[in-house]
Amino acid sequence: MKINVDGSYVAATGEAGVGVIARDENGCVVFSYWKYFNKCGSAEESEALACVEGLQLALQARLVRVVIETDCARVMSALKNSEKDRSEIGVIIAEAKGLTHLLGDWRISQIKREGNRVANALAGLARQCKSTEVRWSEVPACALDFLRNDCNFILPS
Repeated sequence: MKINVDGSYVAATGEAGVGVIARDENGCVVFSYWKYFNKCGSAEESEALACVEGLQLALQARLVRVVIETDCARVMSALKNSEKDRSEIGVIIAEAKGLTHLLGDWRISQIKREGNRVANALAGLARQCKSTEVRWSEVPACALDFLRNDCNFILPS
């Protein structure tokens, strides 16, 4: 399974949204998710929160062999590093690491922003509508075109 995560943050208000899209090896949607946060400290914090939300949903859906994709190098590096993260997002990174131990078979990779458009659209939706929702096997209309144009598939190993 491939799970793309993204955060959307507005420094002026502190508002943030996260978006998560999970797809199987054929590119079919397993779930889409977006969540609004009234107060967030930074763009990196919203990206880290997106990873936590994606991992929680992966566990809830009982997914195995998960690949997390993010466009945030800082969060990817922190999750790969075995040492404790002492930065301002360290607590969130620690939570994400704890969730990965429950998953078992997982990995994280950084992708270009252009390859993360579905998750980005979902994060924007959360922030704009100030809402949180999960949809199983579908995405909202605002992400459909991005989903149709997305050719970022995982090849079996």
